Amino acid sequence: MRRTVFVFFIICFISLCLSKHTDVGDIVNQMICNNKPSDEESCPFPFSSVRQECFYLSRVLRNWTEARHYCRKLGGDLATPTNPFVLYTYVVEQDAIIDEVDKHVWIGGKKSLDGVTWKWTNMEATVIDGGLWHPELPDARPDADCVYIHSGNARPLANFPCSDAYRFMCQYYAPTQHNIV
Repeated sequence: MRRTVFVFFIICFISLCLSKHTDVGDIVNQMICNNKPSDEESCPFPFSSVRQECFYLSRVLRNWTEARHYCRKLGGDLATPTNPFVLYTYVVEQDAIIDEVDKHVWIGGKKSLDGVTWKWTNMEATVIDGGLWHPELPDARPDADCVYIHSGNARPLANFPCSDAYRFMCQYYAPTQHNIV
């Protein structure tokens, strides 16, 4: 019995170490240790609660379309936060924890078919507030149709071609909220 308990604690310790560096470590940590902070009770794994919204910051690189597909497989979509500055702060904090140097994170915003308007990809398809954009953007990059958060800017949003590969932020929506365009 003691040996089993000892092995269990060793596995939990290793998974905690891994969870700082890999998505696999997070999954092992959740499955074996059931180590989930109480403020995340309302968010399914691997999402984290950030001001009553559920987000998952991926450490893998994908283009915008692949990132959106990945998020949908998790039961969410690319993030369309209520407050992009809160999400921006969360990305900055997470980058400091994992010592991340790549400051680009895809989120769920895209240029509309009219080629002028920028909208969130959620059901409401609300127009993205112009005050959220990095100065001179999005107009300075007319061929860049997808939105990302740049954690090195004072204003959080910028745009790049959808084919570029970056980390991405998924958002989980309760089943009644999971309406996507």
